[in-house]
Amino acid sequence: MDRMLNIDPRQLERVMRVPAMASSPKAQEMASYRYLTAKWLPEERLIYDAVQEGYTDSGSLLAVTGLTQTQIDSALGALVRRGVISRVAPQKGLEGVLQ
Repeated sequence: MDRMLNIDPRQLERVMRVPAMASSPKAQEMASYRYLTAKWLPEERLIYDAVQEGYTDSGSLLAVTGLTQTQIDSALGALVRRGVISRVAPQKGLEGVLQ
């Protein structure tokens, strides 16, 4: 037997609104970031975020991320293979994040 809920039609908009589906620019940006980085390793996310913030040389990436040089090199290699960033020169830094 179906039950009907007594809902005031004036309140229907408030009931139908879902906070997680908010379409603010910040929510959309976060959703696209999560979609982009869903299968990445944590080290790759750290490097990607650091490059987004402007840290592009290996010394600053070491200091900001707290990773070892080996971890940074492997994460950079993975990001380059995915086409997210591109190297300018082997030890000089990165060009930046491609859009």
